[in-house]
Amino acid sequence: MDRHGLKEYANQVYKATACLMQLVPEDKLSWKPSETNNWMTLGQLLHHLPESTGMCMKMFIEDAWPEFSEDEMMASAEKMATAKSVQEALDQLEKDRKLMVELLDGLSDEDYTSRMVAAPWCSTPFPLWAQLLGMVEHQINHKMMLFTYLKLLDIPVHTGHLYGV
Repeated sequence: MDRHGLKEYANQVYKATACLMQLVPEDKLSWKPSETNNWMTLGQLLHHLPESTGMCMKMFIEDAWPEFSEDEMMASAEKMATAKSVQEALDQLEKDRKLMVELLDGLSDEDYTSRMVAAPWCSTPFPLWAQLLGMVEHQINHKMMLFTYLKLLDIPVHTGHLYGV
């Protein structure tokens, strides 16, 4: 998949994520499935989704990572920030989507396909394209979490919601 194909694919993922986020009831932002096993609240999940793709792509492309301690990189849910509202999270998601588009449009084909980069959590370098695709997968994984949360709250969602159709 070239960078233009990745951009199209990521745009569809963002669209589906936004549709699911719109279904979150404002009064459920502090809800989580369980008090055990480090679950995020819905508000924390809505705050994290807009940080999962474009912002991370920027760090890979620019090789500019914030200083993370091991505890911060794998922070427990109770230490995570939360969205103040669904609309705030949607606005941040759109900002992140625009960043993703700008980043992919600004990359050369050679950098995209040939440059090797490593993540702070894994010192093994991989092609930039693979790391960027991994950031779209990051959003997909958390989108599935949101879908599951909505199901657990008895909000009527179906596979079409999951894929943005």
